[in-house]
Order: sequence, then C-alpha cells, then structure tokens
Amino acid sequence: MAAQPGVEPPDGCTVYDPEVNMQTNEQYRERMPLTDAGAQAGAALAEAASGALTDLRASGATLDNDAVTAALASAGLDPRGVQVQAQADSILFGAVFTPGDGTGVAGCIFGSVSSSAVSVDVGGLIMDGGCLPAVGH
Repeated sequence: MAAQPGVEPPDGCTVYDPEVNMQTNEQYRERMPLTDAGAQAGAALAEAASGALTDLRASGATLDNDAVTAALASAGLDPRGVQVQAQADSILFGAVFTPGDGTGVAGCIFGSVSSSAVSVDVGGLIMDGGCLPAVGH
C-alpha cells in the first residue's frame, strides 16, 4: 500500500513511498564513477572522437548509424563496443573503452552528432551496463 499521511495500514500490509520508487526506477540511467586513469584515457579518446565526428559532419556525408560508428572507430574506439540510436535530427552514440589502468573498469565516450553540432562526453557505464539507456519499443 502506498504511504498515506494519517492512514494506518492494515496488519501485514507493506507500506512503500511511491516517490522513492519512481526515483529508484530511474537509477539505471545514472553513471558509475570512473577512476582518475579512466577519466584521463577517456578525455584523450573523447578529443579524438570529437575531431572525427566534426570531420564527418563537415564532410557533408550522410549522418547515419554506420557513418558515426566508422568515425568513432577511426578515433580509436572498438566498433564492437559502439551503440548508436538514430533520433529525429541527430544520432546518439555511446562507445565502451577500457582505460588500461589495471582495474578492468570500463568507461564510455558518449554524446550526439547532428548536421549542426557535435557533443562528446566521458563517463562511466550506466547502471544497467551500457553506455546508452535501452530504447523502449
């Protein structure tokens, strides 16, 4: 039963806070922390990815999932670890990298590319394990 001020639950009834449940339901989108070495390795990869995606955008080539994946691969990211999601006017991407600091903790290069802008950031994996949240169907 949802907690209600001034209402005692019946015996044996479990009370929950619906607001807390809603916040918890979105935790899968939160990013895990990166090590300092991971953040440094990610910054170098993000710079290379930003350059490759800016070049792709400026080339006038069609911006599609394959082109974004190829640009990220040319920046040194393993294409097997790239996720792309086409949106109305941009492509969201996330690419897993391993910083090589001995921790085995992966990180993500993520952002978006459109005909007018490139956005690239570095962070940890999201709580459900990828670089981008799954898209509902």
